[in-house]
Amino acid sequence: MTHLLLRRTSVSIAAFAVLAASATQAAAQMSFPTGTVRFVAPFSASTPPDIISRIVARELTETEGWRVIVENRPGAITTIAAADVLSQPADGHSLYAMSTPSVAAPSLLPNVSFDLDKDFEPVVKATISYNVLVVNPSVPAKTVAELVALLKSQPDKLTFSSGGFGTPAHLIGEQFKQQTDTRAQHVPYAQFPQAIGDLNTLPLELQGLTTTVTDPAIYALGTVTTVISLVVIASALGSAWWLRRRRAGRAS
Repeated sequence: MTHLLLRRTSVSIAAFAVLAASATQAAAQMSFPTGTVRFVAPFSASTPPDIISRIVARELTETEGWRVIVENRPGAITTIAAADVLSQPADGHSLYAMSTPSVAAPSLLPNVSFDLDKDFEPVVKATISYNVLVVNPSVPAKTVAELVALLKSQPDKLTFSSGGFGTPAHLIGEQFKQQTDTRAQHVPYAQFPQAIGDLNTLPLELQGLTTTVTDPAIYALGTVTTVISLVVIASALGSAWWLRRRRAGRAS
């Protein structure tokens, strides 16, 4: 999966460079970038936004000669990273790696001070990712139907983990419960990689993971993690965008 992601990402590097360079009105009169380009990832290291950002940063450095760094600003359902980018000049040198939680944040947090539509503008759509439903090997379910039957027979006994409230794994778990009319307890983690590790070592029963990080992990841990379904629900499909701060006066 990593090599496939690299090939798909490299196709859009040239387009990314052109779009990022249009961030200022004076782009036609000046070269871009004039300094370091920052990719601000709203999650910790080894999460999908971080992995994708580092792949693209490396490709831009190697193919375009740019100096690109990735800075992790996790917390508050991605709003810390968004606020970081909004605090920078609107010159395209600070880019926000937006994903599903960025859209969910205004509905889950009471005082989000920005509007994604009005304060940011898209640069490029970086990836489309699918999700995999996995279970701890101790769970006596090998299909989705068996898992649903198990959840119905033991409401609120099984648990599902995530990297925190509003993250894809959390939203996937909640929608899975809603669509199947089942109940399970949500166990949020501060760091998503820790949740993945504990799925195999602690009594956490199920989890929804993006294939960005799941494919190599499942291959390596295939004897201890059971994959029971691919793309369980339609909304499990996610995408990642890079956004830049919108220039003042620009029409939304």
